Amino acid sequence: SGTDGFEIGFAPLYPKSQAYLNLGPGEVYLSSGTPMTYALGIYQQAQDGPDLIFQGVVALDFEPLQDFRTTTRGLVRALILVTLLSVGAALLLMIYRVRRLTHPMRRLAEAVNQIAGGDRAVRVEMTTRDELGQLAQSFNEMAANLETHDAALQHKVAETSALSDIGQEILSQVDLEPALQLIVERSHRLLQADASLLALRQPESDIFVIEAYSGAAAQAFATT
Repeated sequence: SGTDGFEIGFAPLYPKSQAYLNLGPGEVYLSSGTPMTYALGIYQQAQDGPDLIFQGVVALDFEPLQDFRTTTRGLVRALILVTLLSVGAALLLMIYRVRRLTHPMRRLAEAVNQIAGGDRAVRVEMTTRDELGQLAQSFNEMAANLETHDAALQHKVAETSALSDIGQEILSQVDLEPALQLIVERSHRLLQADASLLALRQPESDIFVIEAYSGAAAQAFATT
């Protein structure tokens, strides 16, 4: 059988070489060349006398040290190659997983920037069911709510603008001087003030003009 570069052979009464038969008790045989052979004769004490009976030879065939070193270097090279391939495969797998993780995060960041820029209709499509998928779903729900609220706010602004236009049109057609004077006089009596004045800011300017007044002090102030 072969074990780590050498062979162990059992050949009773069947020597590999004629030199095996010449081995006496305790003698060994060592050949030269490749492979090298180490042989030892096996003897047994006779039952009816002091003689030793030859039983066979134990022979070991093994490669020289140089061949063993060559084999060892080959194994080391193979081990280094397998290690490098394993490390390379691990690096490729890590890069793939990192890209798979960072790409959805980059998409979410871009969507956030679009939301900040006023685009409320942006959505993030993601099919994974992990934490990133849940984050994308929450982001889409937030974007939908923002879009709904933005639309409602724009509708309210449009209504307010329309009402303001209507009010300006009504004010331009009605004489407000009697109504304003009545408001000032009633406020004067209610507050028991010395004077009451009502001033309106002129359109597209920061100038206020007194439109109505009540009380002697207010009359003196209005006429100056």
